[in-house]
Amino acid sequence: MRQNHEEYERVLTGFLAEGRKRKIVGDNLDIRPLANALIALWNGLETLLVAGLPIDEARRAWLEALKAIFMNQQEAHGKSSVQPSRSHSKVA
Repeated sequence: MRQNHEEYERVLTGFLAEGRKRKIVGDNLDIRPLANALIALWNGLETLLVAGLPIDEARRAWLEALKAIFMNQQEAHGKSSVQPSRSHSKVA
């Protein structure tokens, strides 16, 4: 289990470092603890799914957490050009 965690942390830390280069991850964020926070969030959501949380609710929780972390970073630095990957509006 520890070895898996270390591998997840290594991969996610690298991903976040790349995000920092692209100005998606703020310079004021410490990448390693952020990676561990994201791993913990994911593990918690997996536990809630096993306990019966509907997949749609888990998905919304994950996306809201990512928006809170990353989109607020963009807005704080005056870079609100980040757009969601898909539209939430419904066409009638």
